[in-house]
Amino acid sequence: MVLLKTSHGSAEVEIVRGHYQDGKLAVQLEERGELYATVSANVPIPLADGEFAFKNYSENEGFLEQLIAAGLVVETGRWVQSGFVHMPICRLTQNASPTGPRLEADKAGWPRCIECREEYEALCEDAAWESSSPAQP
Repeated sequence: MVLLKTSHGSAEVEIVRGHYQDGKLAVQLEERGELYATVSANVPIPLADGEFAFKNYSENEGFLEQLIAAGLVVETGRWVQSGFVHMPICRLTQNASPTGPRLEADKAGWPRCIECREEYEALCEDAAWESSSPAQP
C-alpha cells in the first residue's frame, strides 16, 4: 500500500496487475478494492515482459513521482509518444508486491477465491503470483 497525495486529497492505494488483450502489462491502482486509477496505457509498440507505458498526465499527474519515491516503480529511460503526450516506459519493482488472490467471504465468513469460487487454498495464491509477476531484470 502507498499513500498518494492528489489535488483533491489523499488515497491509500495498492497496485493491481492485469493484462491487455494483446498480453501487455496493465497496471491499476485500487483503493479499498475499488478502482482508483489506471496508470498504464496500451501502446502499439513492442515492450519487454514486465514493462508498461505509464500514463502520467491528466488525472494521474504526480503519481509516477510518488510511486518512484515509494520504491514501487522504476523508469527504463525510454519514452513513447501517444498523441500529444510522451509517456515513460516503466517497470514495477519487487517492492510492488504482486496482487494475491482476490478473496470474498462466503455466507459463513470463510474466504473464497473470486476466480474459482472455491475455498481459498495455496494454489489460488500460487496462480495469482504467476499471473501477476512480471519478469525482473
